[in-house]
Amino acid sequence: MGVIRLLALAAFVAYSRGDLWDVTGHDSERELAADEHHRGDLRIAFGSCNRHDRAQDLWPAVRSLSADAWVWLGDAIYADGKVDNVRRYGGRAFHRDAYATQNEHPEYAALRAETRILGTWDDHDYGFNNAGAEWREKEFAQRAFLDFLGEPQGSPRRARAGVYEAYTFRGLGASGAGSARLILLDLRFHASARDGTLLGDAQWEWFERLMLGRRTGVPRGADEGADGADDYDAYSADADDDGDADGREPCVAFDGAEMNENTDCDPVDVTIVGSSVQVHAHTQELLAKLGIGMDIESWNDYPAERRRLFDVVAAANGRGTKTVVLSGDVHHSEIGGSPAGCDLPSELVEITSSGMTHGVLEELPTKWLRRLARHATWGVEYLPPWLFPDVGNLRRRRYVGYNFGEVVVDFGGAECGDEGADDDAFDA
Repeated sequence: MGVIRLLALAAFVAYSRGDLWDVTGHDSERELAADEHHRGDLRIAFGSCNRHDRAQDLWPAVRSLSADAWVWLGDAIYADGKVDNVRRYGGRAFHRDAYATQNEHPEYAALRAETRILGTWDDHDYGFNNAGAEWREKEFAQRAFLDFLGEPQGSPRRARAGVYEAYTFRGLGASGAGSARLILLDLRFHASARDGTLLGDAQWEWFERLMLGRRTGVPRGADEGADGADDYDAYSADADDDGDADGREPCVAFDGAEMNENTDCDPVDVTIVGSSVQVHAHTQELLAKLGIGMDIESWNDYPAERRRLFDVVAAANGRGTKTVVLSGDVHHSEIGGSPAGCDLPSELVEITSSGMTHGVLEELPTKWLRRLARHATWGVEYLPPWLFPDVGNLRRRRYVGYNFGEVVVDFGGAECGDEGADDDAFDA
C-alpha cells in the first residue's frame, strides 16, 4: 500500500498514523527541502476558490512542485457576482471571458504548458451561487468548463449529463505494481435539495462501478435507506460489463499491458475522491444548529446520499483499496474526517484546500474585524480557534491563509513517511 502525504503551501500539516486527531504543524521550507530527494510515485496538486479577476500569487509555488497533475476542485473562476448587493449571473459572454482571463494569467499559462490540468466544478464556475439541477445554463456551462480544461471535442465526457470523470494510474512504484485512481465527482448538475439528490442515478452507477467492480446495480436495502457496506455484497468484480443499451459507458478491465485511464475499473491500491464540497462538514453542522452559516453547502444537506457514499467507500476499502477524500469550497484548508468505527468501519481522511485568492478572514462579519485580521500578523494563528471550535469531531488542523494542497502517493515504504511506516500507513 502506498503512503499518502499532504503538503499545504504555508503550513505543512502532518497526519500521524494511528491517530487522526494527533495533528501537528511543521516548518514548510524545511519539510519541502527534505522532500526534494524523493518526489513519490504520483503527485497531485489541488485547490479551489480562485477569482480570475484578483491577484494570483500561488502559481509559482504550485509550479515548483512539478506535480503530475493540477486538479481544480471547484470555482476555478467566478461567473457570478453582486451588483448593487444583488447576486447576478454575468451571462454567457462573461462566463467564457472569465475562463479566457484565467487561462491568460502568465503563471497559470506556464503551469498549463508543463502540467496536466484536471478538475471538476462547483457553483461559481457552474454559473451561480449554490445552483444545482435547476440551473438554466448548465448545458452551456458544461461546454465552457470542458473547453477551459482542454477536453477533446470527441470526449465521452462531453456527452454526459455532468462533468464527472475518473483517471487511473498504474505502473507505480519500483516494482510497477502500484496503482491509484482519481475520481472527480460532479455535485452540481443533478443536485436537488428538495429531492435529496446529489449525484443522480447515472453518476452513482458510474461511481459504484469504479469503486466496487465491473457490475453494478441498486444495493440491497437501498430503498429502505439501509445502513452499511454489506448492502453492496451484490456487486461482483468478476462480472463482465461491456456497456448496456441504456447508454452506460463500458467498464474496461486492465489487461496488464494497455489500459484506458478513464474506464479502467479494476481494483487499485489508493483511491482519491474529489468532492467540490465537504463530506465531513462538522463545523458547518454546528453553525447550522446555531442558526448561522446556512449558506455553506456540504454533504450534510443530503443525508441519504452521504450515507450511501460512506457505504460505498467502506465496501471498497474492505476489498483492499485505501480511500482519501479531497474537497474545497469553504475558503480555508483543513485535515479532518472520520475515525474508524464512526461513519464507517475504517478511518476516512478528508483534506480540504480552499481559498487561493480570498479566504475566510475576509468574510468576517464586520469591517473592523476584517481590517484587524488583514493587518494583524496574529490573525491567522489566533482567529481560527474562535471561528472554528476545536471540540469533538471538530478537532482538526486548519489554515486560513491562501492555500493549495498536494497529495503524494508513494509506494517506497518508510523511506519518505514516518519511521517504521507500514503497508497501512497514511501520512497526510
